[in-house]
Amino acid sequence: MSSQKRKQKQNSHHGCRRCKQRSVKCDEKRPACSHCIKRQEICHYAASGPWIWTQQSMQIAHASSLKTSAAAASKSDPTLNLHPPDPMTRPANHQDPRLMVSLPPSPPLINTSLHHHPLFLNWTTSTCHSIARTPIDRRIWQTVIPQQALRCPYLLHGLLAISSLHLALQQPISPTQHHHTSSLITAAEHHQSAAITLLMQALPSTTNRKTTTFALSCLLIGFAFAFPLATAKPTSPGHPTIKHNQNHNPNPLDDLLNIFTHIRKMMAFSTPTIPHLRTTEMGDLLHLRLNHNDPNLPPALSQPSHQAITTLLQHLHNSSPTSSNSEEYPIYQTTITHLAHLLAERDDDTPRDLVSASFLWICSLPTGFLDLLRRRRPLALVILAHYCVVLHALRQRWWIAGWGRQVFQTVYDILEGEEEEWRVTLGWACREIEEGGRK
Repeated sequence: MSSQKRKQKQNSHHGCRRCKQRSVKCDEKRPACSHCIKRQEICHYAASGPWIWTQQSMQIAHASSLKTSAAAASKSDPTLNLHPPDPMTRPANHQDPRLMVSLPPSPPLINTSLHHHPLFLNWTTSTCHSIARTPIDRRIWQTVIPQQALRCPYLLHGLLAISSLHLALQQPISPTQHHHTSSLITAAEHHQSAAITLLMQALPSTTNRKTTTFALSCLLIGFAFAFPLATAKPTSPGHPTIKHNQNHNPNPLDDLLNIFTHIRKMMAFSTPTIPHLRTTEMGDLLHLRLNHNDPNLPPALSQPSHQAITTLLQHLHNSSPTSSNSEEYPIYQTTITHLAHLLAERDDDTPRDLVSASFLWICSLPTGFLDLLRRRRPLALVILAHYCVVLHALRQRWWIAGWGRQVFQTVYDILEGEEEEWRVTLGWACREIEEGGRK
């Protein structure tokens, strides 16, 4: 009895499918856990789980890649002799009857046949247009990045990962399409894992590839939003319900906080490349600049948005004074001010890049604000609910879809146990989301 209990305690919450089938403890390393590597099996995670881009994972992967690169240095250049698998075929030594995708551990050379690759074709004809933020950067995503991807394995994997998710979310909702959709999702996850693995292997030699590392960072951000949508069971066409790990309570809020952490880390990783990027043909990806340092409320705020921000500031002044909450005051004040500038972008009649603005807000958050959200502090949750209005305004983006509405509903449910004033503060955000916000 006691031995059985000890064995149960060793089960991991986010382990891979193979380890779960064997009821063994998975170390949850990505893209492949130690057990699967040892048994030379395909390692597949059912949900996003612990994010593979955490600092610890990046350090482990980087250290491992240095050893691998050193051993293979006399044979080939690992950054040039790897290309993504064809998702319609699988090498004989990696057959899996349940999947129609491939995951060779060491893919061969990139070749021009990828121009006819269905995922690559879908990127150049459809996906690139759907992720372009403005007409200015559409050319970059359609021509420049694919050209660079054909010379850069990790970028090509990232591109194919997003293309796979895009196709998966476009599939009709019917039992007959379920297998094809599952194959696309599996392909997406494998391509994403390969992209990160190859990036880690290439880190020592990426100094001259700053544009590709930045492009991959952008793609991985989109993947973080889209993957939970693609793995969901849709409740209606075009509006899937976000799926969460079955081993913990469904909570879109915690999943969004994981995405926030991912975005901040990927931007920190790619920020050193930005000065160089501005001098290249990919500089148009960086055309947006927000003045988050201005403490004044922006004049472009609409009257309802201005009133919403003013209400948040009043709550801050009324509920924060002294003692234990004193350190929280500047965190809230900075976050609310940055939110005001973001809402001004949404309210401005001039066409703006609201996608980039929403990501910049995430990157501008004081570190302590994420901790306040995890501790479920009411004011922090109310501020996030206001940010959900922006996410909801972006719901036509296939990789954002229902995030705004579902996270808002989670916040509302959490605040039901708090004082009535906090739910009243959500009134503006609730109306904006229910009425559809600005088109």
